[in-house]
Amino acid sequence: MRIGGVMSGTSCDGVSAAVLEVPRAPGRPRLLGAAHLAYPHRVRGLLLRLATGDPAPARDFARAGEEIARFTVSGLRAAARRAGLAPARLAAVGVHGHTLYHGPRDPGGPVTWQAANWSRIAAELGVTVVGDFRPRDVAAGGQGAPLAPWAHWRLFTHPREPRLVLNLGGIANVTWLPARARPGAVRAFDTGPANMVLDLLAARASGGRSRLDRDGRLAARGRVHPGVLARLLRHPYFRRRPPKSTGREMFGAALLPAFRTLRPADALATATAFTARSVAAQVGRWLPPAARRATVFVGGGGTRNPALMRSLRGALAPRTIHPVTVLGFPPDTLEAACFALLAEARLRGAPNVLPAVTGARHAVCAGMIVPAR
Repeated sequence: MRIGGVMSGTSCDGVSAAVLEVPRAPGRPRLLGAAHLAYPHRVRGLLLRLATGDPAPARDFARAGEEIARFTVSGLRAAARRAGLAPARLAAVGVHGHTLYHGPRDPGGPVTWQAANWSRIAAELGVTVVGDFRPRDVAAGGQGAPLAPWAHWRLFTHPREPRLVLNLGGIANVTWLPARARPGAVRAFDTGPANMVLDLLAARASGGRSRLDRDGRLAARGRVHPGVLARLLRHPYFRRRPPKSTGREMFGAALLPAFRTLRPADALATATAFTARSVAAQVGRWLPPAARRATVFVGGGGTRNPALMRSLRGALAPRTIHPVTVLGFPPDTLEAACFALLAEARLRGAPNVLPAVTGARHAVCAGMIVPAR
């Protein structure tokens, strides 16, 4: 079965798309093609504005769904082209959409919202779409996140080697895979911030001209402020026991005042250390002792930031750290590939969420199917 996946993450940098070949017999899925399309300033600005929680016209939220659909279609076509396939030859496309709000502990009850016009995607690609994955798990009492660990288990469980899969997107999340792991043994959660705070500080330092600290250059010129770092590491989220997930609501603009007394380079150096130290602290606090000797495989946009990777290697020492590229997936491609696998399971009617990870009462087969015809 050949199947596509598309992801738009909390960094709001663009869409990543992947095309996989999934064997019908037991075996490892294989990546056939991948692509990444960056959002223009207009679209990125719209998504960031809507995610703040400030009042906005209903038409802006509707427009966001249309923009996500448009870039999803373009990204999938590019990935399919690199795989040498017409999109209509795919069995389906798994589309995460773009999270505008994620509130698993919202006072009014758990809620999550991923924007995309699933029907437009199916109509324009001529292929069945599986989307809106998170609400089914929320309806079963889960957090609706993280969802990728089920695919990490499917892709990366090793017969002898314990592994940690770390994704550095806007938010950082980690998956613990014991050797020969069965689904119930997998543990995973959002550890806290990754690129989100770094991007906000880079935009502030550049007066909005830059959307990221490219190659971690500004952070490399700064010095970590111990007092600010210590206060950040006392954030209440870190004391919360998994299952847990978070997003821009907690680790977005609300954190910026903590850096207001620091010059830009020192703010970015401190935020970089904050990401690395929070990952290491959460892994040490909430995962079993066996995770201390696990090999770490890292994906996501944060792998392109040398300053962050240096800090992470120091924080996670003596563990060995590799990019997920060594497992056959470029770092920007992994989450898109995960949603391709979630869609494949949905088509089979198989469970594709780990209740031990999300906190749901039972496993669910998540995803809404929109047929091509």
